[in-house]
Amino acid sequence: MQPIAAIRSATVPVAAALLALLLAACVPTARPGTPLPQPQPRGFVIEGELGYRERIALPPGVTALVTLTEERTGRVVAERRWRPGRQVPLPFALEIDPARLDRDAFYVLEGGILENGGAIWITDEIPVEFGRAATRGRIDVGTLMMERPLPGGFASLMRCGADEVRIASGRDRLLMTHRNRTYEMVRVRSGSGARYEAVNDPSTTYWSKGERATVAIRGRTLPECTIVRDDAQASVSGPALPFRAQGNEPGWTLDITRRGMTYSGDYGQTRVSTPLPEPVRIRGGVRYTARTEAGTLSVSILERACNDSMSGMPHPYFVRVAVNGRWHDGCGGRPMDLLTGDWIVTELAGRGVSASAQGTISFGTDGRVSGRAFCNRYNGNYRLTGETLTFSRLAATKMACPPAQMDLESRFFGLLGEVRRFGIASNGALVLHTDGGGRIVARRAD
Repeated sequence: MQPIAAIRSATVPVAAALLALLLAACVPTARPGTPLPQPQPRGFVIEGELGYRERIALPPGVTALVTLTEERTGRVVAERRWRPGRQVPLPFALEIDPARLDRDAFYVLEGGILENGGAIWITDEIPVEFGRAATRGRIDVGTLMMERPLPGGFASLMRCGADEVRIASGRDRLLMTHRNRTYEMVRVRSGSGARYEAVNDPSTTYWSKGERATVAIRGRTLPECTIVRDDAQASVSGPALPFRAQGNEPGWTLDITRRGMTYSGDYGQTRVSTPLPEPVRIRGGVRYTARTEAGTLSVSILERACNDSMSGMPHPYFVRVAVNGRWHDGCGGRPMDLLTGDWIVTELAGRGVSASAQGTISFGTDGRVSGRAFCNRYNGNYRLTGETLTFSRLAATKMACPPAQMDLESRFFGLLGEVRRFGIASNGALVLHTDGGGRIVARRAD
């Protein structure tokens, strides 16, 4: 027989277990579907996910990266790297130690995907507002959309006398940006150094020899170029002022003058005005950031064509406005600035045209258009509204030319009279669209 003491000792844990079950039954339970309370973080936690629009699978073995840096100094405050093990979207949580934050500084979040040490997808820099009085909390930034970076990831800045060019290099090609125009370059044979020529334009070249390079734009050679090692050495200038930007859903506008910045958002319900702060250079543009009693206003202006989300009208700048931690994307600058100047026609209704055929379009700032229609000179008017581009009162000389040129001229005028809108291609080409699907494609002449 089992001893009494042994039976009693065995009964104690059983009774305790039954008592625990009874007590648990008395505690109210959460209803199905009710989220459990989240533990408060010790510091800040930035939560979100990385994604992209393209239907492309991530290759195996890649690394996801999210970093928080101080805007002016580039100091890394926090970083997280991980192997995704899945396709996008990729959720993340980045913990921030409050002791590493300067309450008077501004911070930006950036993410990307790395393969073999190089970036294959990157996000724009996202301003993050912590709140000057807060010491902890969760910040949800939503989905950070990634794009393919320039070859080589991040561009190098070079100074060529009074000019500047940005170079993003890959193994066999590079992108060169000069005065807000980007040229796709391919490598060609050279006796020394690395020499590149623009696609379809051998008069635009980049010839690198170590830390120095020779650059020619449309046959014009710039002064010798040298690498700017520190972005602080580069001139930091934003767009020409006054500058206006706008976005949709909800509607907002931004006006920048030499006196300050004024943001009107939520269809006029939110308004923030600040003196004009000093611009800070960021990748591909500049950023203005200021604090006021009404909140923090951060404006990122990137030098790349942007199409209005409702009208489709292209603008010369992509603009991201962050107000008290909420950001809105839109477009800025004057669409006319993308048009004015001289263009050489390269395509009519899907058929290529030789540059030697001499079809040109020149847009003036006064609403006048002129050029050569492969045979005769012409001029007329153009009208640019918030949604359309149209041509009118076109007149031409009456010179006779060989049949091939006359055919090109006839096709050109037939399309030009039906143009209703324009766009800027990724390579900087001008595309004039008709309602019937026809188009005229041209490249910059200078």
